[in-house]
Formats: sequence, C-alpha cells, structure tokens
Amino acid sequence: MGGMDAGWRVRTVGVALVALLAATPAHAEPLRSIAEIRAVPIMEVDEARPVLVRGVVTLAEGFAVIQDGDEGIFVVGRVEPEPAAGESAPRPLVPGALVEIEGTLAAGGYSPTIKSKKLRVLKQGRLPEPAAADMARLFSGLDNGRRVMLRGVVQEVSERRGSTQEWWLLGIESDSRHLLLQASKRLFPERPDHLIDAEVAVVGVVGDSRNSRGEFIAPGITIGRVEDLSVVAKPAADPFAVAAVPLGAIGRFGVRPQAAHRMRTQGVVSFAAPGRLFLQEGLGGVRVDLATADDPAATSAAAFQPGDRVEVSGFLDMSRQIGGIVGAVARKIGSDAPPAPTAIQPRDVVNLNAEFLQTGWTVSPSNYDGCLIRCRARVDATSTTPDGIAVALMDGDTRLVAMLPKGVTAGLSTDRLVPGSDIEVTGIVQLNLVAKQSGGLLLEHPRVSQIELLVRDPRDIVVVHAAPWWTPRRLAVAAGLLAALAAAAVIWSAVLRREVARQAERAAREAEARRVSSTEYEIALRERSRIAADLHDTLLQTMTGIGYQLQFCQSGLDGELSAAAAEHLGTAERLCDHATRQLRGTVWSLRAMPDTRRPLQESLAELLRLLMEGHGVNVDFVATGEPCAVDETVSRQLLLVVQEAVLNAVHHGRAKSIGVRLAFERAGAAVHVEVRDDGCGFTVGLQPGPALGHFGIQGMRERVDSIDGTFELESRPGAGTTVRASVLQPGKSRADAWSAVEAGSEA
Repeated sequence: MGGMDAGWRVRTVGVALVALLAATPAHAEPLRSIAEIRAVPIMEVDEARPVLVRGVVTLAEGFAVIQDGDEGIFVVGRVEPEPAAGESAPRPLVPGALVEIEGTLAAGGYSPTIKSKKLRVLKQGRLPEPAAADMARLFSGLDNGRRVMLRGVVQEVSERRGSTQEWWLLGIESDSRHLLLQASKRLFPERPDHLIDAEVAVVGVVGDSRNSRGEFIAPGITIGRVEDLSVVAKPAADPFAVAAVPLGAIGRFGVRPQAAHRMRTQGVVSFAAPGRLFLQEGLGGVRVDLATADDPAATSAAAFQPGDRVEVSGFLDMSRQIGGIVGAVARKIGSDAPPAPTAIQPRDVVNLNAEFLQTGWTVSPSNYDGCLIRCRARVDATSTTPDGIAVALMDGDTRLVAMLPKGVTAGLSTDRLVPGSDIEVTGIVQLNLVAKQSGGLLLEHPRVSQIELLVRDPRDIVVVHAAPWWTPRRLAVAAGLLAALAAAAVIWSAVLRREVARQAERAAREAEARRVSSTEYEIALRERSRIAADLHDTLLQTMTGIGYQLQFCQSGLDGELSAAAAEHLGTAERLCDHATRQLRGTVWSLRAMPDTRRPLQESLAELLRLLMEGHGVNVDFVATGEPCAVDETVSRQLLLVVQEAVLNAVHHGRAKSIGVRLAFERAGAAVHVEVRDDGCGFTVGLQPGPALGHFGIQGMRERVDSIDGTFELESRPGAGTTVRASVLQPGKSRADAWSAVEAGSEA
C-alpha cells in the first residue's frame, strides 16, 4: 500500500509539473539586448514580452534613450534610477551612465519601446561615439534611437510646449534635406534666434515623426547636452549683406547651390498682409513669408504699403512648386508707383501652363503667380470661410476663387455678388499646382489645378452687370400665374352668365355641385395615391437599380475604360440620376400635394415619413414657434426644398442622421426651414452643377427665389451640409419679419 501511495504521488507531481509548464507563457525568457528587441516582428511587439537589457544612456529628458553598440531604443515609464547603497534619494539620470533596465516591450510610436519597471545605474561611463548621419538611412527610419552627428544651416526657430516640458524647434537644411532639431529649454533658456542662417554641427539622438498607425514620416534629432550644438560658421551680422538675386531668378539655375543660406532680393510691394508680402518686378512676382515677431530682425508687414520698394533676405521655399521666400526679414529702400494690374483672363493663364506641359519650355513673359491682374468673370457662388469670404467664379470653363481675407472684408456687401452677376476683379494670382507622383517622386511637370485671386480691397471687385431678376424660372412662374388668372377670369365670367340665366335653379345646383365636387376630390386623391404607389414600386425602383448598376460599372472598371467609353458611361449615369430625381418629385407631388388643407408641420412630418421608408436614416424633426396658416404656394415650395435636401443627404452625402427644423416667427411674419445632415459634405461653389447633370441645388435655390425667399447653403468636406430657406409670409412687411427673427434670436 505504501509503495502504491508513493507511485501515485509521483504521477500527481508529474501531471502538475506538465500543467505548470503548459501554463507558462512562451515568452517567459526576457529579451536581453537591443538588437534582439529590434529583431522582434512588429506585429508581435504588443505582447508585453519581458525585457532585461543593458545600455549607455544617450538622452534623459523625462524619457530616456539607451544605446548598445550601434543599436538604440527609447525607454518610457520608470526612468528614475534606484538609490545607490547608503543613499536615500536617487541621483539624476545623466547621459553616459551604464544602466540595466527591467521592464516589458511595447509598440510605442514607430519603433519598439521599452516600458521600464526598474532602472539601475551600474556605473558612469562614456557616451558612444556618434555616427556620421547617413541621409538615406535617416530618412528611411533605420537609425531611430541612434546617436548621430551632422551639419546644417538653421533656417527657422520656433517652440513647442509638451506635456511635461518646453522645447525649442530648429528647422535646418542639411545635404538639401530638411530636418527638425529639438532642444529642451532647460538646456537653452534663451531663444536661439541668433542661430538663424548659421551653419551648425549637431550631435543628437534620432527620433521620428509618425502617423497614428505608427508609420514613419520623417526623422528628427533631439539634442541632449549643451555641448552637442556648436556653431561652425556664424551668420552674417547684417542679413542684407548676403548675395543679391534678381526677383525673376529665384529658384532658377545658378541660385539653388546657395539655397541653404539666406538670399536677398527686392521688388515693389503689391500687397501686404499679416506676416506676408507680395513683391513684383515687371511680370515677375513672389510671395514672401516674414520671420515671426519673436525674431529680433523680423519686421511686420503692416510697416509696408503698396508702392514701397522693399529689400528682403530669407530662405528659398519650393513647397508650393513655385519659388517663394520664407523666414524673411525686410526693409524699405525707396518708393515707386504701385504695380498696375495686368489685364489677362484666368483661362489664358491656364492655357500658358498647358503650353508649358506640351513643350517643357519656360513660358514667356510669365505664369503670373504672385502678380497683380485684372479680369472679368461670372459669380457662381459666395461663401464665408474661417479665413474670410470666398467667391467662386467662372471664366468660360475655367473655375477660379477670389479670396478676401478677414482683414479686408469690411465694407463688402455680399448682396452684390449674386450668382449670375458679371464682375471685374483685381487681385494677386496664387496658382495651386499638382502633379502625378509615385513614391514621393514627381512623374510629370506640375499643372494648374486651381487659380486663386487674393483680393486686396473690397473696391477691387466691381459689378459690371447684375444678375437678371427675370430668370427663366421666374418668367415661367409669372406666365403661369397670368394664365391662371386669365383662366379664372373666363371661368368666373361664364359662372356669372350662367347665374344670371338660371337664377331660379341656383340654390339646388350649388348644393349638387358641392356634393359632386367633394366626391370627385376624394376619388382623385385616392387615384393619385394609387398612381404614385405604382410609379414608386415599379418605374422608380427600376431607375434606381439602373443607377446603382451604372455606378458599380464605373467604379469597378475605373482605369480599364477608354476616355470615350468613360464619358458615355458618366453621361448615362447623370441622365439616369436626373430622370430618377424628376420621377421621385412626380411621385411625391402626386402623393402629397393634393391635401392642401393640412397644416405645414403635419405635411412636413408626413413627407419625412414617406421619404425615409426603407432608408434606415435617423431623421429628427422639430417645429418651433406658434403654428400659423401658411400660403399654399409657399407651403408647396418649402416641402419640395426639404424633399430635395433630404434626398441629397441620403443619396449623395451618405448621411447617417438628418435634422429638420421648422420655425414659425412671431405673428406668422415669416417661415423658416432648415435641413442639417452629418454626411460627407463638399466645398460650396466647387460641387458639380447643371453642366454635369446635377440640378438639385439650383432647383432648390430657384424654388425659394420663386416665392421671394432667402436660400442659404453651408457645407465643408467631412463636416456635413446645412440648407436653410426663409420666406416672408404674404401680407407681412419685411420689417415685421426681421424684428421677429431678432426677437427669436434673443430668446
């Protein structure tokens, strides 16, 4: 029995040991070197594997970086050393200390990171020798965490406030590449503006800029000691003592080899805005971004006026794919006549660029970027942006945007800029250029994607021809009303004649007519509803299906179709969409319009219920104010505007939630409707219009115009769309309406 018990105990212990080993994590053995950590596949870094590594501290700034040989790694978490034997408080961690870190592995930012639980200082040693920066490795992210040295020219100084400390940021150019240096204000208390245009030698630890997915974007260097930043060549004591470059030669051959340092040029001021100047010399123009006010040499743009001859000294900037000057200091050296605007149409500017794309030869006399021009165009739309007022214009088939910055919008009445108005506008040309790219490389010369005109003053916009009030839509409405009045007069005359001839039978015939009319109305209402249901369930559903199939074909075969086939397919899709929209309006009119006796709020609620059947979109309808009787014509047009806005939000904006608000102002002076959605939105003025088969927005605006109302459209990409319509009730004065609006706002 005793032998059996002993054998049973041995088997039990063996089973328990096997279970314990099975329950032990596969990564129980800690990673013991930085090289071993960096070899872990990135998809396995988040498994919190144990780490026990040694290395020399190269950076200690609330976080730490350690290096072992050529490999470096960032350390977060507990980076305060444990107190040494006999000491009550730990000594501060300093670069050069040999440490042992116990913790776990985490993904961190771009490269693997150690989350420290315990840090022990083994001894104070020497920093590893910095490696010469290899730009290829640096800009591919291979040297993350490594200590390197490089030289460059400082072009910009700014600052950044972190969660625990503040940093100086130095933008430098090294080997024609732009880098950001980071230095703690603890090391450099004074703002280092004296380093601008100086050539410096830097030793620091490589970090990175990354996106939220942990993908590498650009490198950065963090300086850990004062002695790791030294001046190799001081900047010129006078920034205007550097070599001069003609305004038209900025960025041209023979200039770029000196691009890392300041260059000097001059021209006549055509426009001065906060932090920015536009200089012009003949038909050569350039945008100059001035140094920040913290730079002792900086000069405010307010110190200059059009016509001042100004000399600037700054750094070449090709970020817009057009030469400009940034970080500049400026001084007035004389006076001249302000540049006169050149008369040229935007379509001609685009044609110049098209000529360049065909030949590859520089256009002459200018591409007009940065130049003052005057042109004629037609107003397409006007919108308010955070930066000021944007006026979308059309010059034939060429689209452009006139921008009025906030500082120059005072005194501008946007009531003059009605869509359809012909205006003459004067402004500074700003070309937006795009080019095909692959891997960050340009595959072709840049082309003009859009032209912006920076308007200097409201007086630079002159209305040549106001938009005609008698639009085709209004003429049709007026003709319809006159025809209706004429028909009513004829009918009334006939009724009067019949009444005179048949006076004796009048009472009986009126009673019979009321009974018959009521019966016919009910029959007609039921028949219209039946026809609407049949159209909706057959033809409208079929047209919608055809539209979806066309969209699928176009998206699925993108890139495989010829230009002609793609054009025909797009035309078919637009025609189908137009037919669907017309048919949907017919169905809704048949179904909802006859019952004009219902209050507007009830008709609107019923409309929303019908529109949302089967869409799965949340619609929140709110009516405010004291309900009142609404003119039938006004009611119908407002219902059609709401219908169009809701359908646009569902089919084009892909909205998940739609809010509809109906507001009755005091004493029924005015009626307001608002449709707000959380869809994808768009840039007002740049959306497809009737030329591409999209009539919705124009139709809504014309409906509101036909009842003498006010139409507003607000939208931004990714921020949804808001449509508002306000209508003054017939018989009410406009003063009454606006006093009611103001009273409602104060309430």
